[in-house]
Amino acid sequence: AGNTTMMHMLLGLDPKCIRYAPYTPVTNLSPRINASELGLNVNPRASVHLVPGRASYVGGDVIADVVASGMARNEGISLLIDVGTNGEIVLGNNDWLLACSASAGPAFEGGEVCHGMRAGDGAIEKVSLKDGVQYSTIGKGRPKGICGSGLIDLLAQLFLTGVLDKKGHLQPSERVREGEFGKEYVLVYSKDAEKDGYDVKATGMSCCPTDKVERRRDITVTEEDIANIVRTKASLYAAAEVLLDTAGVDFNDLERIYIAGGFGHHIDLDNAVAIGLLPDLPRERFTFLGNASLDGAKLCLLSKEKREEALAAHRAMTYVELSTDQRFFDRFSSASFLPHTDLSRFPTIQQVRG
Repeated sequence: AGNTTMMHMLLGLDPKCIRYAPYTPVTNLSPRINASELGLNVNPRASVHLVPGRASYVGGDVIADVVASGMARNEGISLLIDVGTNGEIVLGNNDWLLACSASAGPAFEGGEVCHGMRAGDGAIEKVSLKDGVQYSTIGKGRPKGICGSGLIDLLAQLFLTGVLDKKGHLQPSERVREGEFGKEYVLVYSKDAEKDGYDVKATGMSCCPTDKVERRRDITVTEEDIANIVRTKASLYAAAEVLLDTAGVDFNDLERIYIAGGFGHHIDLDNAVAIGLLPDLPRERFTFLGNASLDGAKLCLLSKEKREEALAAHRAMTYVELSTDQRFFDRFSSASFLPHTDLSRFPTIQQVRG
């Protein structure tokens, strides 16, 4: 179960048309193939089943998400969000499915953020500013950078404590300073890391937007980093709104919201709502799936019934193209604030911020 481009490359198909309008893949369905045809080092007569995709940017990995979540078996309406470089959204139930893909960017995977990194050892994964600056790293080692869940926590905490305004601008604070790339917030000072027993000789990341910058010892988030994260969350929220509008329902009609993706288990739900990444709904409606694509692939590997369920989801799914939909751009603009231009959509956040 992989995205459409991966499936084309696996099958030896030319993927170039996926990139250009009208973004048409060679195929979204594949016949059963023997392992020998793909050069896999297993029994040459073993069957290889590829989970069907739906469109150029909604591939078999998303259909696998649907299978793993079980949303296509439920009568109630569910929303599935797969957070990655592209944010895939699926809305529906056992009668119908709508899907779209939003170009979210790599901010939640550590890209386009100066001290961002993937969720590996040394990545700051949780942040709290309620009683001073507190954070934890994956593997409990020295902080090397900050991953997606940590970035969500940090932005939410900065916003809720008034250090960040709704436009994503840093306000005066003892940890806000003028850096080489504009205003930045210092999450970890090298001296504090050293005091805590961390090795601080190489805490900086090499992804700053210039080769002239040497490794930084302080771990910071800049206003440009914040803008990239806000754009990412706005894209995901706006895409979900377009699907809801297409179906004639709203967030309150949702019975369940599934969150899939590599860091899905680690997102702090309240912080994700605080920045406007997720809707402000009763928290018990949310289910975190983690790597649902892998789970769906396992189910399809082991069960003919699940493979038929994946094919049924493919057939039931209608793809909504956002790149030509003015609704998406209008909603993206409204969502490009913390948490949104319409604060009444986020009553729990409105209560905290006033």
